[in-house]
Amino acid sequence: MSNDLYLVLDESLAKGHATREENFDGELGVIAGYFVRGSNIQRTRRALETIRSSFDIGEDRKHHVTDVAASEQQRARKTIFDHFDDRELSLIYEALYVQGLHNDNRRTNELMQKARENRRSNVSIPWRPENERLLSVIFEHVFGKAVAYALDHFDSEINISVITDTLDDAILDEFRQRATNLLAMGEPKETQIKAYDREKNEPLVLAGRSSMTGNSFTRRLRNVTYSIAKEDSGLTFAADVLANSVGYQLMQNVKAKGKIDLNSRAAIAGHRLEHYFYGVTDGTGMRNPSDTIYRHPGQTDGNDSI
Repeated sequence: MSNDLYLVLDESLAKGHATREENFDGELGVIAGYFVRGSNIQRTRRALETIRSSFDIGEDRKHHVTDVAASEQQRARKTIFDHFDDRELSLIYEALYVQGLHNDNRRTNELMQKARENRRSNVSIPWRPENERLLSVIFEHVFGKAVAYALDHFDSEINISVITDTLDDAILDEFRQRATNLLAMGEPKETQIKAYDREKNEPLVLAGRSSMTGNSFTRRLRNVTYSIAKEDSGLTFAADVLANSVGYQLMQNVKAKGKIDLNSRAAIAGHRLEHYFYGVTDGTGMRNPSDTIYRHPGQTDGNDSI
């Protein structure tokens, strides 16, 4: 018997691709959401649809809290927060700096280009510079956090049903690929690479195989399945309210404290629901991978505990 867990997500602030530099110092993107157990999803859906219907949002394709009349936005946030608070729902977010992603992308491409220039072979392997989508990178990390949450709370087979707002299908396809790759961690992977033999003047297909030593965590990943669907509903309206508020709180703390680790207690401090967020670091344990890989160039070590 599987354990069903729903994860409702929305994004806020920066989007775009890794080739883009920040528009202002400390620009960031975030995905935030909340968990609902399968046994509670229909009740939660009805409750949040009732809340959404109490606000005049309009007839746009997507319904955001910013579409609510300015005079009503504060009440919308309070109503959604009260719902989360009353039910003590577990919340989640992941954020990264635009410039951190850009710099990591540039370093990777420079290393790859240098390696290509140093190759001495008649076989030419096509290569295209990396240009990851910011939202897809953030999703991979937030999904990894969600998997850890599921494994913390369930012992047997787990199905994570991700619900997002009405994102483009191309973005959802990237989300699915990253989720699939994460759950396949530790499994042998075979790839085919199209190449060209310049000496023989003919195309080639090279076979590659990679593997890593599995451990108890990667073996537990085999018990996890997932799905990703999009909708415009009370569920996603609540996620929009949450993501909007998380983005605002992170930006306020970055302005006040400097380039802190975005996925830390210090970064989300001051948010009304700060104690419900799963997987944020407190400066005493291992640093969040996003905060290491995509650190801002203006960031100094140790300031995530300010």
